[in-house]
Amino acid sequence: MRVEKGIRFDLMTENEAIGFLKEKNNYLRTASYRKNYKKNLKGKNEGKYIDLDFKYLVELSSLDRDLRALALDMCIDIEHAIKIRLLQHIDKNPFEDGYAIVQDFLQAQENQHVLGEIAGRTKSSNYTNDLIYKYFRIEEDAFGYRTVCGIDCPIWVLVELLTFTELLHLYGHYYDSDTYKQSLAYGSKPLKKLDERLILPVRSLRNACAHNNCLLCTLAPAKGTSPPLPLTQFVSLLSISQGIRQKKLRNRALMEITALVYVYRILATSREKQDMAKRLNAFIDRHIHQTEPYFQSNDLVLSSLQYLEKILPSLLTTSE
Repeated sequence: MRVEKGIRFDLMTENEAIGFLKEKNNYLRTASYRKNYKKNLKGKNEGKYIDLDFKYLVELSSLDRDLRALALDMCIDIEHAIKIRLLQHIDKNPFEDGYAIVQDFLQAQENQHVLGEIAGRTKSSNYTNDLIYKYFRIEEDAFGYRTVCGIDCPIWVLVELLTFTELLHLYGHYYDSDTYKQSLAYGSKPLKKLDERLILPVRSLRNACAHNNCLLCTLAPAKGTSPPLPLTQFVSLLSISQGIRQKKLRNRALMEITALVYVYRILATSREKQDMAKRLNAFIDRHIHQTEPYFQSNDLVLSSLQYLEKILPSLLTTSE
């Protein structure tokens, strides 16, 4: 790092760095944040990073770790809110008994793979085995391959067996179903449609956090990232300049974090938003405010932290 990459050890000694890499994080993950720093393009330091101290990588690593934990909790709250909204509507739908929608969903051609996933989870998850065996008839062939041969499952059980992606498909399936449309004609309150432009980035972020992927290792804008209109309109209300909006929402991680905040504002309960806002403000004080001095010479990192500083506390602003 010191000789080939030009990484300094002024704020953290080499021995301290060795201890950090042995006990707290590995080199690959810690060094991934160096991509936010420019290299010298010529001269005796050609190929070496400009003004990069190892301490900066450690601080970004720590900040990213705690941000992932908060984001995952927010994703779980959103997932729970989607389940509750779906179940509440079905419970009040006079044309739905909670069983028919399950049969219709699982037997649809595009959802056949879900049955295979449910059967496979009898091998991989001890936490749902009892539910699966109670509400599904599972048969196993001579090679140990298990299949679902019978279904007698209510919707309130099925939602506990599905992944977030499968849950979104179920929600959409019910929204497009005849029984839902009949309930509207009967006078039921409409179920809010989930905007794929917003919910899919949340799903992507949830998967990244669940797999403990680094989020902030590349903060530069990307050509392939185009934010949906609701996000650009939302960010425009937060006193963020158009130039900053365009740059930050073209970074995949920052765009997904913005989508997470936006969707959380809509779906989470008032109590959840109040509690999460306190945690996010504590995160800003502990990480962003305390680490900003390290990044005064790196506009990419500094402006990204300042963007998060404005986006994260917006949970308590008026939501749709």
